Amino acid sequence: MTVGEWLTHWPATRTGAATTISGHAGHVRLYLAPYLGTVVLAELSVAHLQAMFARIAREHRARGVPLTAATVNRIRATLRTALNAALRRGLISGNPAARIELPTARRPRAVVWTAERVRHWQRTGERPAVAVWTAAQTAEFLDAIKDHPLYAAYHLIALRGLRRGEAVGLRWCDVDLEHGVAVISQQIQQHQGLLAVCPPKTAGSARVIALDRTTVTALRAHRVSQRKERKQAGEGYQDSELKVVQDMLGHSSIVLTADTCTSVLPEVAHRAAEMTAAHVMKARGVVPGTNRTCRRTPSRKKRRRSMETASRSSASTVHPARQLGRPQRR
Repeated sequence: MTVGEWLTHWPATRTGAATTISGHAGHVRLYLAPYLGTVVLAELSVAHLQAMFARIAREHRARGVPLTAATVNRIRATLRTALNAALRRGLISGNPAARIELPTARRPRAVVWTAERVRHWQRTGERPAVAVWTAAQTAEFLDAIKDHPLYAAYHLIALRGLRRGEAVGLRWCDVDLEHGVAVISQQIQQHQGLLAVCPPKTAGSARVIALDRTTVTALRAHRVSQRKERKQAGEGYQDSELKVVQDMLGHSSIVLTADTCTSVLPEVAHRAAEMTAAHVMKARGVVPGTNRTCRRTPSRKKRRRSMETASRSSASTVHPARQLGRPQRR
């Protein structure tokens, strides 16, 4: 059996997330099968793999699109997984993909979109691998999309850090607006043009998150809008109703109770959520938990100048003795 024959057979034995399987199939099609397909599986060695990665690197550099260390390591990970499956079946005696040395893939460090970094991007087109918005930039974005039908989802992602698939996979039965919590128990993934409901990305991704007042307000508004859409659409509206889910699961209640909230989600999580929201809402000029704009308080320096101006303008109407008792600041 050749490596190519095994790589053709191997995907049929796979189980797991659709996106992971699709990524592995892409690595097989673009790299592993073309470079290793004719090699006898039992004779595959570290030297074969070193030659393959060297050739891949040369060809990509020649095209002006060099592969990153992270991509190279992902290709190796796909091959290692395939060869581990062959090892379990006794088709090979060892896994050369586990012994080859490759450049270490360093995770890019996130940077903030400072004013200077924004100007550099606008001037050169260069952008960091990972960059995050400031509170003011986040507030500006939320202001710009406040009338968008999916505003609540963007608000939730911006303030509570949900992944895109987690946000669109969130159901009303996973949210308790009364106690300000949400349970991340599933995500929606897109694969070959089709949507699929999948478990969260990792075990740690299944979690309970605290919702600040502004997020609760946004979700309540979205629910009102959603009910209007349901009423207008009539029978054509597609939704998974809470009662249907309750019947399927056999639970009398599938939202978190107050006792569960107390034991699972400490009060500190709610305080942290409120502090995050307040930071962004302050930059936005909105009172947290409401849609009201807040009146900006003048700085101490401006207040002092205002008092001095008022004092000078009213000096002629004040009794001379009081004027002598209050010398003007210089």
